Amino acid sequence: MPPRSAPTQNAPRSPSPTVAVVVAVIAAALGFFILKQVSDDSSSGSPSSPTDQVAATTVPASTATTTAPTVDKASFQVVVANASGVGGAAGKMTTDLQARGYKTLKATNVAAGTPQAATTTVYYTTGSEAAADAVLAELGLAGPAQPIPATGFVVPAADRAGANVVIVLGKDLAGKALPSKAAATTTTAPGTVTLPAGGTSPNSASTTAG
Repeated sequence: MPPRSAPTQNAPRSPSPTVAVVVAVIAAALGFFILKQVSDDSSSGSPSSPTDQVAATTVPASTATTTAPTVDKASFQVVVANASGVGGAAGKMTTDLQARGYKTLKATNVAAGTPQAATTTVYYTTGSEAAADAVLAELGLAGPAQPIPATGFVVPAADRAGANVVIVLGKDLAGKALPSKAAATTTTAPGTVTLPAGGTSPNSASTTAG
């Protein structure tokens, strides 16, 4: 018998052009629908308007209220010493301060031989600066108030015992009413009153009480 020949293997068939076209069309269609779905999802939420964004991030500004410190008028005592040479001027100012709610001592005079003062000066004891500032404002003076000197003060210690604030009344305010609450504070340089070593000045303050 003649030998059998080995069976021949069929070469793989290449896909037909029709199938390739169909696959390409299907792939293109799927890609189109996928892109459309993604586009619809991204545009489904409406973008926030600039106004909404500003409103969401705006924080109301805080307002700080500053209140000026106040001093209880009844917590300290004031004495008025007349250095103006105008009789009764210290008594009048004392009465006016009482009407404004201040606690006052009896009106007095500066020490004998003290020169008359052109301007009014406010003095205070240690720790009473705030009280002196309140009195300055009441008198319409810019100040500043002065601490009572340890020695040589023009108001004798006996006449100011118990006082926290001492007003050395000058000619500028002698006999005048206290300024109204709405009156502007005037700028007045504080007067300097010194006690002479001895003798009597021809312009010495009146010795009439108050």
